[in-house]
Amino acid sequence: IDPKSKLPFGWENRKLGEFIRFKKGKRVDEMFDIKKNDSINLLSLDGLESGKYRFVEKEGHTIAHKGDILMVMDGNRSSTIFYSDNGAVGSTLSLLEINFFSKSYLFHFFKSNYN
Repeated sequence: IDPKSKLPFGWENRKLGEFIRFKKGKRVDEMFDIKKNDSINLLSLDGLESGKYRFVEKEGHTIAHKGDILMVMDGNRSSTIFYSDNGAVGSTLSLLEINFFSKSYLFHFFKSNYN
């Protein structure tokens, strides 16, 4: 361990924000209760908690894939995280684009530091 930095030799302090990009969801103009030909799940807080989604056209939305990490970015539930299903990210959520860390590690890091 380097006595000056208190880190293992060769390591350096970095900010978590250097490895994560938040890609905000978009407001939906039109949604459907029944899936249409080219529509996809709308990932909203209610849908993620219940597993029951409404649908939107894919075009123009931030798209998440099953296993991605989503974070609530609005209201009193801000910073709550979810593993994603496939779909379009709703306006109160952000998709975490991650480089370097595993999704699982980061999910549990945020979960354990929620308060």
